[in-house]
Amino acid sequence: MRRSEYEEHTETYHTKNAPGDAKREDAPPRMSTDAPSGHHHQHRGYTPTTPTAETRTQPVLHIARSSSSNHANEIIDVATLAVTIPQRRHVSFWAKSTLFTNPLFRSILSSSGAIPVQRNPNRDDGSSKAALFKSSSIALASGKVIAVFSEGASYTEPTIVQVFSGTAWAAVEYTRWRRKEQDAGKDVVIVPVGLVYTDKATFDSGLRVQYGTPIRMSDYVEELFDVPPGGNPDDVAYRVVQKVTQRIEQQLFAMTINASDWETLYAAETLRAIVAPQLVLKDWVSVSQQLIDLLSDPAPSSPLGRAKESLIKYYSLLHYTSLSHSD
Repeated sequence: MRRSEYEEHTETYHTKNAPGDAKREDAPPRMSTDAPSGHHHQHRGYTPTTPTAETRTQPVLHIARSSSSNHANEIIDVATLAVTIPQRRHVSFWAKSTLFTNPLFRSILSSSGAIPVQRNPNRDDGSSKAALFKSSSIALASGKVIAVFSEGASYTEPTIVQVFSGTAWAAVEYTRWRRKEQDAGKDVVIVPVGLVYTDKATFDSGLRVQYGTPIRMSDYVEELFDVPPGGNPDDVAYRVVQKVTQRIEQQLFAMTINASDWETLYAAETLRAIVAPQLVLKDWVSVSQQLIDLLSDPAPSSPLGRAKESLIKYYSLLHYTSLSHSD
């Protein structure tokens, strides 16, 4: 089987990150952990595959998870997706409807093809969802690319908290709309995207972008329309949405860095700075996650538990003295 250009598409490069980070009372302060920076601006890890005529015009839903997770970096996230989309296709974003109230923003957003989202499309009485999915279906039917950020809100947490089902519902509603319109448009694919900053709190940060394996809605058509006599089509659609959302979540977890708590995350970052100070961006996620898994829930009295405690103390010392491990 020939792969589309979306499969195994990864870019790692150096970017200018927005200064500052969203603050939460339960989030420990950040420190430098010697993330690779300046010398990586020339580094680019890119594995394209041969595009097909179909995928050049195929409607695509990109669902992205960013480790920045704060308002200051949202612009960077949007710009990063826009410039790294395979084949450099134009991308339309779901955007909060409140942004359209400003005449200038409304003009910019409308001309770029942005789709307004009334409040949270995952929590409403159904009317705003219907409007959102209708607009999205029209865009997808014309072969457009739509991008959505997975968790629906900006916050700072050490792990993915929840991947909302809005993207899966958009794909399901488009697929049902196609059937109603006698297979208008082409089948849609969902492509998860992971954006990982090496140090999201600094202005000058490395950034790794990875596009996941396409999730083809054509694989669910038979199940979606196999409604038993007397059955509810929405119940069947809900089960399909759950399956698709689970696949999205699995890929996003695999492409990003996730820890159960802040202490484990910062202990792992400190250990990474000690044992792999020149870690290249293409290995950043895998090595970081391995260290997090190693330091997750060790017995406090075990050698690993004592090592974790020492790493946390070292992290705090470096932070409060405004030093890094390489100083």
